[in-house]
Amino acid sequence: MRFPLNNRKIGGYKFGVQTFYSPFHLGTDYQAYNGDSLFAPEDGEITRRFSGASGGNTIWFKGASGYTYRFLHLSSFVATLGAVSEGKLLGYTGNTGTSTKPHLHLDITNRGYAPNPNLLWQFIDPEKYNWGGVQMNIPLLFQSIWKRPAATGEIRYFERRIKNGSVASEQVMKIKMKYWYGIVYPNGKYSLLGNAKWQLEKLK
Repeated sequence: MRFPLNNRKIGGYKFGVQTFYSPFHLGTDYQAYNGDSLFAPEDGEITRRFSGASGGNTIWFKGASGYTYRFLHLSSFVATLGAVSEGKLLGYTGNTGTSTKPHLHLDITNRGYAPNPNLLWQFIDPEKYNWGGVQMNIPLLFQSIWKRPAATGEIRYFERRIKNGSVASEQVMKIKMKYWYGIVYPNGKYSLLGNAKWQLEKLK
């Protein structure tokens, strides 16, 4: 997993703020010159390329993680539809569509191809998304806290917390594991106990 630009610096609207055209911004704008390289953040596929009046030249990219990334205002496309590997050149940043200066609008969702643009909760703050900085041994950490092996469902659950950016360090992961209130079934699947949620979910 990697951030799709060589430079990562906010240069416009942030995630969730009100804009002149919308009650909230679905992604974050990053500084970019006209013609900066845009790379695939992970292995995945380009599912759509589109040129419109609002977002300009836009790429939809679905990663192997299941998350869909949308890149807006590109000056041009490079990669074609279909599978690409992490680090592949997708296109170049620009100033197309409704844009006052060159930049990259990036939004992320795990709701598939067409999330509801009126529901902010279906999108993920790119600044809280895990871009590959967290590496940890989940089974070992779980064993140290609960004194038993982690079930397959539990491991997958905590892996998803890393991928969606809600865990930024091993210390935070230990706290979240400590307040785990799940039931794990023999097939490895899990469910939360009733309405019980992690006590420290506000650490997101």
